[in-house]
Amino acid sequence: MEATGAVDITDGRASGGRKSKAASSSILNVNVGVLGHVDSGKTSLVRALSTVLSTAALDKHPQSRERGITLDLGFSAFTVPAPAAVAALCDSVQFTLVDCPGHASLIRTIIGGAQIIDMMLLVVDATKGMQTQTAECVVIGETTMASADDLVIVLNKADLMPEDEREARIARLQARMRRQLAGTKFARARFATVAAAPGGGGGGEGDSAQPAAPADAKQHTSAGVVELAELLRSLVRSPQRSDTGPFHMAVDHCFALRGQGTVLTGTVLSGAVEVGQMIELPELAITRKVKSMQVYRRPVQRAQQGDRVGVCVAGLDAALVERGVAAAPGALRPVRAAVAAVRAVKFFRGKCPSGGKLHVSTGHATVMATATYFGAAEMAAILVDRSPAQSEEQGTVPPPGALSDIPPVRVDWRRDFLQQPALTRGSDRPDSQAAASAATSQEGRPPLQFALLQFQTPVFAPPGGLVIGSKLDGDAGAQPAGGGAQRGTVPARAAAAEPSGGGGAGRCRICLYGRIVEAFGAGELDAARLRLYTTRERRGVIFRVGAAAGGGGGGGGASGGGGSGGSGGSGGAAHVHEVFGRDLFGRDSRVAAYVGMIVEGAQGEVGRIEGTFGQAGKFRARFPLGIAAKVGTPLRTA
Repeated sequence: MEATGAVDITDGRASGGRKSKAASSSILNVNVGVLGHVDSGKTSLVRALSTVLSTAALDKHPQSRERGITLDLGFSAFTVPAPAAVAALCDSVQFTLVDCPGHASLIRTIIGGAQIIDMMLLVVDATKGMQTQTAECVVIGETTMASADDLVIVLNKADLMPEDEREARIARLQARMRRQLAGTKFARARFATVAAAPGGGGGGEGDSAQPAAPADAKQHTSAGVVELAELLRSLVRSPQRSDTGPFHMAVDHCFALRGQGTVLTGTVLSGAVEVGQMIELPELAITRKVKSMQVYRRPVQRAQQGDRVGVCVAGLDAALVERGVAAAPGALRPVRAAVAAVRAVKFFRGKCPSGGKLHVSTGHATVMATATYFGAAEMAAILVDRSPAQSEEQGTVPPPGALSDIPPVRVDWRRDFLQQPALTRGSDRPDSQAAASAATSQEGRPPLQFALLQFQTPVFAPPGGLVIGSKLDGDAGAQPAGGGAQRGTVPARAAAAEPSGGGGAGRCRICLYGRIVEAFGAGELDAARLRLYTTRERRGVIFRVGAAAGGGGGGGGASGGGGSGGSGGSGGAAHVHEVFGRDLFGRDSRVAAYVGMIVEGAQGEVGRIEGTFGQAGKFRARFPLGIAAKVGTPLRTA
């Protein structure tokens, strides 16, 4: 192989390296976020895995080295042969490692990094297990990862356990973490056990001291890292990538390169960019021509969605850009308000009232916004009525960090929407069992709803862009009385106070996630266009239960008007589709006038009134997705 002597525009250093075989073959880039509690060994793990270093890799920032913690996003990579699942698409897979800070005060940086990743390594100190910031990283993963296959839990520092106890202790830790992850999409996540810096001498995050001598003289290299790389390789799936649509790149670093120009490094979120193309920096309202590009020291002529790339332009003062966006000219404009389709984070224990403020992160920007929530009931009815195939628009290709459980939906401006008093989790009921049930059942995930976000300062975000809402002020997210977090679970960890806490470190601060449905520039939002209304809530109860879902007797004979329930309603709750209720209406009300009205169960289940049942205001309701019901289960109008 020949030495290239190339200038690395992805980190501003002369590499003097050699051209790898992968440089001339097709390469699939997979962005892997490395997250975890401070001092869990994330940077040491990145050091052990990486073969190519790039922007801010391995805590190059002087303050990072001085303080012994990661302060900024660091980027590095390693390449493996393509697994069978993607062999038809590429020759090699390049894993770009996004080393995220672990300190709670750097949550904005962590969220920004999480929005550009395809997979996630959750690094856990094997001697300590789940810690407060570990739990918050799980929440971030819940908002951005599609399934358990997108996350690997890395139990690091295994070498600090006595060798004769190591296997048993690791097995107990894995079992405990699986219990703690119950109710999340990561309950079946895979584990890897490593010693990224045997003896504690990795010099990584939280390690500013001199390296200690290895406990075993043979342990001078990282243990378990090769197996971890192979596990990551086995989990690679054919990604959703597209070069169509306008170019949009999340810029995370910018620096001047003498004799070359100014380099913008970042991840392409949509579209493609080529050498010679004009790009816009919308925050500065300037356009510049792309002089050259590199992908990890490899000169390229083109980069597309999912690629990490360094883009060199001329005539740009690097001091004007830190983080932001680059895009095709005219593709992005300043957004002062947006309607987003969102879900609540089920582990957040605070309240998010309509009209209240929260921090909203989109890309690498975090700004304050005033939020108004609406449409949960109407959207539930829409999603119940349409098939899964109708939930996705044809040709929609999500960017890295796309949301698997936020379907593309639109606001029907001709429709009336119920304005909610607050962001709903679907379990905001007097029943104390509702929150626990919603937090531990996939069916009980928070409902889809709309949020009108009015930003204090403009942001540059495309339609469909990811948004994450947080309460980052000092007392945000405080758990109300009777919060319902089960001891030892992720929500309990996220709500528990951290002894060295501060700045809200001891609580889950992320309250919602979703994507932008419609964006508005200055003066474009006419609040009157949103047909919001409020209503007095009606409450009733179930007095009879239909046949259990999947067969079996219930208590649901339809004859007679006033029976107080059948056998299915007198014991524990059954999962049924048909129930009979009372007390929503007066005894003399014409129930027929309310046929078609949406009703909700105690855990947010959505159904419709189908007809009257006898007299005295009683009715029959059907829940297409089922309801956990027994005699006395509350109902309310949605």
